[in-house]
Amino acid sequence: MSAQDGRNIYVKLIVPGNSNLYVDESLKTIASGKNYKSGIIPFKSGVPISSESDFLSFMKAEGIYSAANVKCVITKNLNMTGYQTSMSTLRGSAVSAFAGELDGDFHTVNYLSNPLFYLCSGSSSSPAVIKNMIIKNAKITNDGTYGNGSTGIITINIGNYVEVKKLFLVQADLMSKFDTGFINGWTLSDQGIGYLIDECGSVGGSSKANAGAGSVGGLSGNPRNGNISNSYSIGTVVSGPTRASGLIGISGSTGVNIYAANKVTGGNFGSNGLDGGIASVTNAFYDSTITGITGKSVNGDGLSTKELIGNNLMPKFGTSLWNYKEGYYPRLNWIAGNPVADLYAATRGGFISIDGNTTTDQLFNGEFYGTIKVPADLQKNGFSYSSSNDSVVKITQGGTIVPVGAVNSRATITIRYDDAENGGYASNTYDFTVKQTVKALASVSVSGTTNPGQKLTATASGASTYQWYKRKSGSTQRVAVPGATSST
Repeated sequence: MSAQDGRNIYVKLIVPGNSNLYVDESLKTIASGKNYKSGIIPFKSGVPISSESDFLSFMKAEGIYSAANVKCVITKNLNMTGYQTSMSTLRGSAVSAFAGELDGDFHTVNYLSNPLFYLCSGSSSSPAVIKNMIIKNAKITNDGTYGNGSTGIITINIGNYVEVKKLFLVQADLMSKFDTGFINGWTLSDQGIGYLIDECGSVGGSSKANAGAGSVGGLSGNPRNGNISNSYSIGTVVSGPTRASGLIGISGSTGVNIYAANKVTGGNFGSNGLDGGIASVTNAFYDSTITGITGKSVNGDGLSTKELIGNNLMPKFGTSLWNYKEGYYPRLNWIAGNPVADLYAATRGGFISIDGNTTTDQLFNGEFYGTIKVPADLQKNGFSYSSSNDSVVKITQGGTIVPVGAVNSRATITIRYDDAENGGYASNTYDFTVKQTVKALASVSVSGTTNPGQKLTATASGASTYQWYKRKSGSTQRVAVPGATSST
C-alpha cells in the first residue's frame, strides 16, 4: 500500500443481497444492492504512532521507530503528561539525526516537556519532513546541560534539508540559555541549507533565554540559511539578553508573506519587531503597537494593529493560503476555523456593541460606552470568561460585558478556551476602559432544564423593570421576550 501514499481513495459500502432487512438511521428500508460511496479520503502510509508510549519511543528512536529515515503517521490526539525523556536520549544526540517524515495528520499533541528531536537533518533528495500537527501547552527548559543550551518544541538543532509545514504551536513556555524558538532553537554552523518553514503559526506563551549570547524568536531562534514563508506569530512574549525578535531571532535566507504581533523585550545587541537579519524579505510586517520596541526592526514594515487586521494585508498575501475577517489578524486557511486560532487572531475591534453606544473604532481602542459582547467566534462551547475586577467590568457566562465602574477605570477581560475534544487549553486577554457607566443587575439566575418541552425560569434582582432576551440555537441573534418580569 505504500505505493498509494498521497493518492485519494474512497470507501464503498454495498448492502448485502440476502434476506435480512437493512434500515438507515431513520429506520427506512434500504434496498438490496444499494451502494454508498464516501467522500474522498487521502491515503497515508507509514509506521503508526497510536499512543503516548509510541510517541515517546519514536522520539527516542526505539523499536519499530529506530531508523533515521522512518516514516510515521500519528493516528490519534496525544496527551504527553507523564511521558518525557531526557534531551540526551533524543534523536540526533544518542542516535542519528531524524531524516524521515513525521505526519501528524492534523492531530493534537498536548503537554510536551521535551523537544521532539535533538537534531533534524535530511538530504537534498530526501529531506526530513515534519508536518500537519497542532501542539499545545508545551513547557520546555534547557538549562545549558544539553548541547549549547538552545531549545525549541520541534527540535533543538537544525542541519540541512528540513521541511516544516502546517504546524500550529499554541501557548508554549520555552526557556534556554542560548537560541530559542517555537520550532527550533539553533541551526548548525554554515547549515540550514534547504531548511523551509511554511504555513506555520504560533500563538501565546513565551520564548525566552535567560543567559548567554543566544537569539530568541517567536517562531525560530536561528534558522541561519533557512527560508520562511506564509507564517506568523501572535501574542507571545519574546525576550533574551542578546537578541530578541518577534518572529525570527537572527539570520535566515528569505522571508515571504510573514508577520508577527508579539511583545519583545531585552536584546542588548538587537531588539526587533520581526527578525534579526533575514537576508531578503517580501511582504514582511510586525505590529508596532504591540511589540514595545522603539527602533525600527532590521527587516519588515512596522504597522499598527489597525493596519494589520481585516483585509489590509490581502493585496500582499493573497487568498489562496490566508483568511481575513474584520477585527482579526490574518489566519492561515488550514487553521482558520480552529477556536484557538480565532482566539488569538481576534482583536478588540472584533467585539460587538449590543446597545449601539460604542463604535468599532472605540472598541478597537479599548473604550466602551455601553454593553458589548465578545466576538461571535468566541461564543462557542469551550469558551469561558473572567474579569480582573468585577466592580469595574462585569462579564457574564455568555460573554456579555458591562461597564459598571467609574469613568476611566480599567479592567482586563480574560477569554479561555478548553478543548474538550482534542485536549489542551489557550487564553487571551483584552484591556478595556470604562467611558460610560451602565447599571448592572445585582443577581441573575436560570433554573430548569433545556430539554424540549420543559420550562426554564429566569430570575433577576436589582432593577425596577426587566427585558429578557432569548437566542435561537445556532444563532447569535437575540429576540426580546415580551411581558418580562423579575421572574419570567
